[in-house]
Amino acid sequence: MILYRKDNYISREHSVKINFAFMKGMIISYNDYYSKELAEKVKRGLRETRAKGNFQGGAIIYGYKVENHKVIIDEERAEVV
Repeated sequence: MILYRKDNYISREHSVKINFAFMKGMIISYNDYYSKELAEKVKRGLRETRAKGNFQGGAIIYGYKVENHKVIIDEERAEVV
C-alpha cells in the first residue's frame, strides 16, 4: 500500500512508524497525566489525615505511642523524658 502526500509517496512501513510515534506520544501523555493525578490524590489523603489529627506513619518520638490512629503520651516512658 502506498500513501500519497503532496508529490511524494510514503511507504506503508513509514506510515506504521508515524502511527506508532503518535501512539507512543499519546501513551506518554496519559502516563504523565495519571502520575500527576495520583500525586494529587496522595497529597489530599495526607492532608485529610493531618486535619483529622490521625497518625500518618513514621517514627514515634520516645515517650509517645499510637492508639486508635492518634499519638498519645506513653506515661511509663514519659517519666524518663
